[in-house]
Amino acid sequence: MLGLEWLDEHSLRVLMAPPDDWRDEAAHEAGHVAVVDRPDWTAVPARSLDGRDLAGPRVPAPRRDRHEMARRATAELRSLWEARRAAPRQ
Repeated sequence: MLGLEWLDEHSLRVLMAPPDDWRDEAAHEAGHVAVVDRPDWTAVPARSLDGRDLAGPRVPAPRRDRHEMARRATAELRSLWEARRAAPRQ
């Protein structure tokens, strides 16, 4: 799953990674988009969407570089850990 967006109270836009992304290098910059409509989403059973609901065209969908986010999170955790270790024990 690459993204979900409510278009209105009945329509959900779903952006999915291509199922062949392990074979197709270009798939890492693409996705499949589908709009699923239901009159009452509160009545939709879990796992009830099928391939017909999720079929859609291939569209550009570049992935965000999560390496920088991971580096920032690691640095923040390191800083917190070092501050905790440096604090006097009570």
